[in-house]
Amino acid sequence: MLKKSVLQLLLVPFLAFMYIHTYGQCHIKAYGNGVSDTLTICLGESVNLSATGGCPTYVLYSDFNDATAGVGWFASSQAMFTNPCPPHSPDGTIYLWMGSSSAAPRFLESNDFDVSQGGTINFEMRYEVQVGQSWAAPCEGPDLYNEGVVVQYSTNGGITWNDIIYYAPNGDILSSYTTATQPSVGAGTQTQFTVWDTYTVPIPSSAETPSTRFRWHQPVSTADIWDHWGLDNVTIAVPPPTVEVWWSHTSYQGFTPPPVTPVGDTIITVTITDGTDTTSSDLYIRVNPIPTSDFTATPEVCVGEPATITYTGSASASANYGWNFAGGSVISGSGQGPYEVFWQQPGTYDLTLTLIENDCESEQTTVPITVNPKPSGPVLSYDSPCEGQDLLLYADTIPGATYTWSGPAGFSSNQQNPVVPNATTANEGTYTAYITDDNNCVSDLSSIAITIIPLPDVTFNAQPMSGCQPLTVDFSVTTPNVQSFMWEFGDGSTNDTDMSPSHEYVNDGSYSVRLTVTDDNGCTNDFINNNMIAVHPIPKVDFTTNPEVGSPGYEMTFNSSYTTTGSTWYWDYGDGSPLDILNVPTSVHAFSDMGNYEVLHIVESEFGCKDSVSKNILIIDITIPNVFTPNGDGINDYFVIDGIEQISGTHLVVFNRWGKKVFESHDYQNDWGGEGQADGVYYYVITFRDNLFEPINGTVTILR
Repeated sequence: MLKKSVLQLLLVPFLAFMYIHTYGQCHIKAYGNGVSDTLTICLGESVNLSATGGCPTYVLYSDFNDATAGVGWFASSQAMFTNPCPPHSPDGTIYLWMGSSSAAPRFLESNDFDVSQGGTINFEMRYEVQVGQSWAAPCEGPDLYNEGVVVQYSTNGGITWNDIIYYAPNGDILSSYTTATQPSVGAGTQTQFTVWDTYTVPIPSSAETPSTRFRWHQPVSTADIWDHWGLDNVTIAVPPPTVEVWWSHTSYQGFTPPPVTPVGDTIITVTITDGTDTTSSDLYIRVNPIPTSDFTATPEVCVGEPATITYTGSASASANYGWNFAGGSVISGSGQGPYEVFWQQPGTYDLTLTLIENDCESEQTTVPITVNPKPSGPVLSYDSPCEGQDLLLYADTIPGATYTWSGPAGFSSNQQNPVVPNATTANEGTYTAYITDDNNCVSDLSSIAITIIPLPDVTFNAQPMSGCQPLTVDFSVTTPNVQSFMWEFGDGSTNDTDMSPSHEYVNDGSYSVRLTVTDDNGCTNDFINNNMIAVHPIPKVDFTTNPEVGSPGYEMTFNSSYTTTGSTWYWDYGDGSPLDILNVPTSVHAFSDMGNYEVLHIVESEFGCKDSVSKNILIIDITIPNVFTPNGDGINDYFVIDGIEQISGTHLVVFNRWGKKVFESHDYQNDWGGEGQADGVYYYVITFRDNLFEPINGTVTILR
């Protein structure tokens, strides 16, 4: 661990020269074949070992963590130690910042040190990003080419200075400072110097004296509020004293021991010491095995048939596989495989494989494969059937062969001469077959186009197709090239003699008609037209009236017995009034005059079928006298109500003046003569069956 001197200097310009203590730290790095930390080799390979490092003496070490420049500095511009401008230094501690409180030219100048044996200057540095007028102190970076920091040395106490290296704001690194202002850095531009980074600068040979000082110098700044930068962890190291180096695997001492050939993963450690400080470095050697290239392949295949090649060696799928399939065509597979490969020509082929994994190369593996020739395909033929008949397929005989057929509608067979039963047009198309020979090699496909003779398309007409019973229908065949036929009319009747028959349907209903024909190819087919003929019933009609007997001006209700929705009801009342045409089965009509009228009622069903009925309707006017004289003179001897005898179901009740019933009659026939009753006023009530009329009441006087 680095130990600072307990002596510190206040940073004031041009302090007198002071001696400081020095301190050191050993470091070493192990390498194998020029690689540090971890080296990967293949089993059997040798590794050349080496190490670099030493135990340098630090004549200056400043980390600024105590918020001062610390020991070892001769003079400095006023600096800031408040970490004012993020991002902060890599170790997150305090750093020195040349901000707006540092007047230009800004510099940090060391004491004189003995660097006669050479050494290195190490430091962390960052420029602020140039942001223009909108952002200034203390976080505004250099932008002109001559506003960067130059590292210098002096061998005469700071009287004259020599440049070691110059860091231009745009990212250029020069061997000496330049006064040129271009190229400049634009506002907001990031460069390699606008982030903290570590820089190591060898001490020039011209600076190797017993009394050399160094400084970080910014010669030019546009103004104090601009062009800021920072430093951290500044060291000056000189060559180490005599050191000892030894290795963990051997008694050899030194930086370059003899090569080693490890047989497994190995850690080799190198150690360095100067008697005070000791440190070590590990080199991890990873030894990868040599992969094997073993694989298997289908030993015997046919031309065009894929062989399966499967890797069985020790390598992983990520290895680099070098397959050679001897001219075979790869169907599938990559890398490790497995592969599907076929060959176009018969013969014996040697397949080979070498591979590399983790930079380790395998030996070559060779596997032979035999490719057998392909046999010729079979010759095919067939018998052409009508649709619905069996299709017979044929293939020529090839000794020792097995047959495989396929065709439309999912057909397949392993017979030499297969049969497709009940063939339809769905079985029409191309049929293929191939053979498999004694070597299990498959021929090319042979094919044959199969035609199935279609059945005749059975069509016929009927006129009319609907009507009222009885219905006569004329039929005609429209199928061409018909040789024979059979009609089935759906009511149990048939006809096989007339191509255009007429048929009468007596009963109402729906009838399906079937026609069977045989065409010129001898193919028979039929067609049934379901519910083709519709025979509609004649409506059965009657009607009633309410009341049965009417009177002039009194509305009568006519009710049809046929009530099917969609029909039309016609009423002719026989009194000269217009014909009533209604879409409901009930009608209301009032006759103007007394008489006997013939009422005609017609119903037309929704299908246009009609029926009619007529009835005589009596229209009368009832006249009731207010007096009658039952004195036996033959004149007005009875209570005579004109018209009542023509109405059935009447009820007459007569009361005397004290409310006592003196006479009652059903279906009164004008035959009451006041028998046994004294002269005077009597009260009567007449009612009618089914309320044909409103009840009638009044008084009648008996006068003898």
